[in-house]
Amino acid sequence: MLKSIIYLLAVSLCLINARAKGDVYTTGVALNFGGGQGSVSAWTQPNLGGDGAIIGISIDNNLVLRPTAFSIGIGHVWYSVAPGTVIDPAFAASAPAFANAFTGDLSGHIQLTLNQTFLLGFWLDANVNAVPGPGDRFGWASFRYNASGLSLLGSAIESTGAGIIAGTTTVVPEPSTVCLLFSALAAAMTYLSCRRRRQMECAWQSNQTGKTLI
Repeated sequence: MLKSIIYLLAVSLCLINARAKGDVYTTGVALNFGGGQGSVSAWTQPNLGGDGAIIGISIDNNLVLRPTAFSIGIGHVWYSVAPGTVIDPAFAASAPAFANAFTGDLSGHIQLTLNQTFLLGFWLDANVNAVPGPGDRFGWASFRYNASGLSLLGSAIESTGAGIIAGTTTVVPEPSTVCLLFSALAAAMTYLSCRRRRQMECAWQSNQTGKTLI
């Protein structure tokens, strides 16, 4: 019984890991920057393929990063995010935007520090329905600004619309996968609890049997 539960847990974790690897690509963001201004683009397919979403950016003398323009192909929204932020439909629908191509809002800004890494998260409306959800792209890109300029350090884009954790290639698990994992954990805990209770009952019965009545 315990072996079966452990096997189920292992399968659940493997499913999550396999899904994360299969639905993420790290070749979908590009940076073009020089002389204090440039652009960042994110694409709906690996290797800068599919539909692209582009924002213009600039960095002023006070090291403030601002959006300056956006492409008008598919809809896209960009966010300032911290590592570990869950970028998913719920986040995209409620988080304040750094730049929003749907509304034309370019009022966001980020105060930079020399040699410090910062992240931009984004939602690409691959379904072209203006609602974050299945089939859209959620991703992030990390950058560093120093005396040589702005550089792209890494990126990841998730292709199912479930979401991704900023700074990682970890896909947000679907509810069904989470339920499977927690069900297995609950089963394991219940089994171990029942087994311990049975052991205590057997020990008590053995102790009673060994007593001599006077």
